[in-house]
Amino acid sequence: MKKFRQLTALLAAILLLVSLCACKGGTASSQNAGGKDSGVPAENAGTAETDISVYAREYRFLCGLFSAAYMDSILDYEGEPQEIGDQYVEYQAMMGSTVTLNADGTGYLYWGEENQGKIDAWTMKGNSLAFKAGVSQFQGSIQDGIMTVIIEDGFSLCFVSENADPNQIHPMTPEKYFRLLYGLDSESGENG
Repeated sequence: MKKFRQLTALLAAILLLVSLCACKGGTASSQNAGGKDSGVPAENAGTAETDISVYAREYRFLCGLFSAAYMDSILDYEGEPQEIGDQYVEYQAMMGSTVTLNADGTGYLYWGEENQGKIDAWTMKGNSLAFKAGVSQFQGSIQDGIMTVIIEDGFSLCFVSENADPNQIHPMTPEKYFRLLYGLDSESGENG
């Protein structure tokens, strides 16, 4: 239970980091998440500028996406991390957050009462998303109505549009992620 509380406190600290990135100019690296057909015509699938109106809509927060290396680097735990792929994790503090992309290349970012404002510009090249909100610049992707916004290497936020199927993503609880990351279920014989 103590480790779960630490993970919950850590997720709150990550929320603060997200706020600082959005308000003070955090820049994320480029990532092109793999996935199914994006709905982008084949002629736009490469690096050509994509018709942004296809992606113009509101995206609501779904979960966080964390790498094992990222979480292990910030957790104060003596256990050995398992070699697991990036995992979708519930992140209650961000529930209700949205990213709205307008067809005119502007939009609105709402990541809580203290962290909201106009998106000055956004573009798509293939499935790659880039947007600027105030002094902050973000990179990510949109595929099958699911937006992934990179906050830091190994830490992204996932948003879904109303026409997306969120059932293709199965976020786990922070406690289950912690147990998976450090192999605690396999050692104790529990099923998580």
